[in-house]
Amino acid sequence: NQMKLNHAIDPTPEMIEIATNEALQRTWQDDNAVTKAASKIRNLLNGGKEWGIGSIIVPFIKTPSNLVKALIEYSPAGLIKAVTYNATVYARSVKSGRFDSKTQKTFVDSLSKGITGTLFMALGYALAHFGLITGGDDDKDEDLAAFEQNIMGIAPYSVRIGNRSFTYDWAQPVGGQFAIT
Repeated sequence: NQMKLNHAIDPTPEMIEIATNEALQRTWQDDNAVTKAASKIRNLLNGGKEWGIGSIIVPFIKTPSNLVKALIEYSPAGLIKAVTYNATVYARSVKSGRFDSKTQKTFVDSLSKGITGTLFMALGYALAHFGLITGGDDDKDEDLAAFEQNIMGIAPYSVRIGNRSFTYDWAQPVGGQFAIT
């Protein structure tokens, strides 16, 4: 992708770095501030040892932490960060002459994630308002919930199409945005 965008025959080290980081992000395996914070919490719970209560409570760090990070990035909070912090970093790099493609990519990616996630949250709210998607209602009567799920086929956290219900929990991070709204 980087070679095609830059009309290059051979990849530069920067292209390889961007492609590697993108691959790690798309598989929820990148290291970032959220994964490092989760790892520190687990280490504190382990009492500084390699294995302990923290390893039992939080056995996996990268994928769950990166999903939380994505939920934030694809939200109004991510949009606010993009138009404040990331836009400022981008503008300063252009003004100072230290502009590079990574800074631009970071700004564009964060802005697009924030806009997309915010729009999906609004869409989720509208679809829920019209009864086309469901959430989980903890306050619902157990008998009513069992009737809806077992007799009517309406699953929690799902999209309703006709008389059928399809869960959206697999469609991350969009599924998380729908569940939040």
